[in-house]
Amino acid sequence: ALAGNLDLNRVLNDVLEKIFEVMKADRGVIFLLDPKDGKLIRSAQRARGQKTTGEIPVSGTILNHVLKTQCSVLTSDAMKDDRFAEGQSILMQNIQSAACVPLICRKKVVGVLQVESTQRIQAFTREDLQLLTGIGGQAAIAIENAGLLRKAEEEAEIRTNLQRYLAPQIAQQVIE
Repeated sequence: ALAGNLDLNRVLNDVLEKIFEVMKADRGVIFLLDPKDGKLIRSAQRARGQKTTGEIPVSGTILNHVLKTQCSVLTSDAMKDDRFAEGQSILMQNIQSAACVPLICRKKVVGVLQVESTQRIQAFTREDLQLLTGIGGQAAIAIENAGLLRKAEEEAEIRTNLQRYLAPQIAQQVIE
């Protein structure tokens, strides 16, 4: 479903839709890495059973850990996980379980995908993390392809504009 789509926004929303079909996530967010400055940009989000009018809160502690290590993270009890003991966002957002994977294409991180559950009885499993990692890998390829298409379209538009600008000048020089 992801491979045949080259519209970036649609790819990202499809990724979250598929994840919510197969996992018991309460919220999910995809961040893409800005190639210019390396900052994460919130690019898609979803919350189960509610409209997303503002930014869905996610744990910056987990997100930054995944970005730094470029390794997936699974925590079944985020509030008691020693790796994230300093993370105030985990307590404030009542995160019980979280899974977060880097989106890697051609050995380059293009983003991060994070899902969270606020219900203790719906803790994510290793199988959930494997599934999320697989979806993340496919998403990274689709994101890269959409970016390449967008870049090619921008270059074609520049060439077209350049030709429109230069054609009258060249025609005038031929006449003279």
